[in-house]
Amino acid sequence: MLPVSTMLDGRYRIEKYLASGGFGNTYMAFDTRFNSNVAVKEFFMRGTNHRAGDRCTVLVSNSANQEGFNQQLDKFRREAQRIFNMHNDHIVHVIDLFDANCTSYYVMDFIDGESLKELVKRQPMTEVEVRDVAAQLLDALGAVHEAGFYHLDVKPGNIMTDKKGHCTLIDFGASKQMSTMERTSLSTSSVAYTPGFAPVEQETQRTKSVGPWTDFYAVGATLYSLLTGERPPEVEPYDTAADSRMFDYPEGVGMEMRKAISKMMNPDIRKRPQNVEEMKALLGDNEYGDNQASSDATIVQTAKKPSSSVGAVSILNCPRGGGQRSEGWESPLERAGASQETQIRKEERFADHAGHGGIAPTPDNEPPSSGKKKLWMAFAAACLAGILFFAFRPGGNSEGDESSVSKNDTTSMVNTDTAKVVPPPPVIKRIEGKTFTVGDVSFIMKTVKGGTFTMGATSEQGSDVLNHERPVHKVTLSDFSIGETEVTQALWEAVMGNNPSHFKGDSRPVESVSWYDCQTFLRKLNDATKGQRPEGKEFRLLTEAEWEFAARGGNTSNHTKYAGGSNPDDVAWYNEDYKSGGTHPVAQKVPNELGIYDMSGNVWEWCQDWLDDSYYDKSPKENPCNNTKATYRVTRGGSWGGHIEGCRVSFRNFETPGRPSISLGLRLAL
Repeated sequence: MLPVSTMLDGRYRIEKYLASGGFGNTYMAFDTRFNSNVAVKEFFMRGTNHRAGDRCTVLVSNSANQEGFNQQLDKFRREAQRIFNMHNDHIVHVIDLFDANCTSYYVMDFIDGESLKELVKRQPMTEVEVRDVAAQLLDALGAVHEAGFYHLDVKPGNIMTDKKGHCTLIDFGASKQMSTMERTSLSTSSVAYTPGFAPVEQETQRTKSVGPWTDFYAVGATLYSLLTGERPPEVEPYDTAADSRMFDYPEGVGMEMRKAISKMMNPDIRKRPQNVEEMKALLGDNEYGDNQASSDATIVQTAKKPSSSVGAVSILNCPRGGGQRSEGWESPLERAGASQETQIRKEERFADHAGHGGIAPTPDNEPPSSGKKKLWMAFAAACLAGILFFAFRPGGNSEGDESSVSKNDTTSMVNTDTAKVVPPPPVIKRIEGKTFTVGDVSFIMKTVKGGTFTMGATSEQGSDVLNHERPVHKVTLSDFSIGETEVTQALWEAVMGNNPSHFKGDSRPVESVSWYDCQTFLRKLNDATKGQRPEGKEFRLLTEAEWEFAARGGNTSNHTKYAGGSNPDDVAWYNEDYKSGGTHPVAQKVPNELGIYDMSGNVWEWCQDWLDDSYYDKSPKENPCNNTKATYRVTRGGSWGGHIEGCRVSFRNFETPGRPSISLGLRLAL
């Protein structure tokens, strides 16, 4: 292994060795540029490579192995590139790829978690927990398959989890591209599989039969292993009866789940689900969001003959959102390891999905139910009757008596030409703002008068709040200014000269930017606005307290659950059903009491603070900001791809500062 303190690429300092597999070593390293821990995977072929005298350089044992080393090294690099291009919160995120020591390395985010294989060695999971894992795993596989790949090594050892139950799919060393060229080359290239988790077409190297259904077999085997804590049993490959895999399960595992696993693990590929949507339907709409006989090591073999088995690589990766959880849900890692004195946090992490063909359920695209239609029709009829009564009542003036319907009436009115109910415009207090310009792009900063407010899980936030939203506490803030909207792609491009966003559109919020990217943007924005800013003031990110105060409406707050109201469809872009969608142009929903848009939904917004779960117990009463270095920075507001709970004004989320996300942007403070 590389010695501790070895520097790689002049940036990554090896801190400790983590794990090894047949084609690589994994280390925890310290990123000296961003002062954070990362995971580094090194290409190193067991039985082929050894170290030179400097203990770093990787050598090939003999010239006969050089060609095989070069082929596998190229595959290792492609593996990193594949993962880098797959933007999904449940797939390990690659942040760097470089060559050194006569081999290659790629760098990933790091999490202090464990694999599901290690977790179920202590205690099998409940069906509720397994359904939650399945939802997150299918989200990841949907992105993998849409990107044109199969994973081909899904198993508990390749799924990492953190203390909040967020799952991340890792180890794409066995993955294969779906293209005709690579599918043909499979007949001579090595194909990996794990006994018990691989279907017959994978074990027998019938490579032309490999498809999404191959991964789904492994999903079924994984769910079985998580429920029982055991390796999936061996079965006859030609026994394709529907009940051929109705295995024994612990009490509490429902028949629906048993039948679903049986169908996933059917030897006949035609009888398995063919795509992710069929998998979801098989598991059914549900409110729930390795004590093994032998190792689940991955076997790598060629089409001609098997090679020796190799160990699976366990990589520690950073959490990226999560699936929907039922009330009272606790992650298996929390359940297995938390002390009795520790209250389990019912933390929600929210998945963001791109390009899966759906859109967020909003009033514009969700058809009303028949009950709602009847209610609106009755309401419209009542309004029309009332207007006609006042218009033609004795002494009334049907041609313009202002007492009939005032021009400034804020109650609902009826357009008699169309007989549709016209909702009243929102009553927004006019807050003056200052306009700034960069190039030909202008943006508005609105003044927020300081004051004292109650921060945290106040009563209107509901009962299912998180521990780190407590205790509620009084905070006093000075005056500050806030962006009327989230930073748009047009403004980002005017300042930075590029647009990193996944969902393109000048009026959409910029996303796919890390906290560090935002700091670079702010420095350049301040340079570009010299002479426009008040003396001594610079653009920056909001503190967490400033963000919540502004989202609540400042001193004019109506004490609503979301920023601008208690009906989320009026004020927020979100995604209750976890379908795909994307960001929306800013300022399309109702603003809040200060005239600020999209503080609930659209994109999460980076804040200045580091995350400390217990910060509310000790934060200063005046202008608090947690500057004590930690692992995560705070993000606020919810997103287009997440559950509505994340849009609450007191909800606290977090992200590693070096990680960009397609659901994460920023809002300016001054």
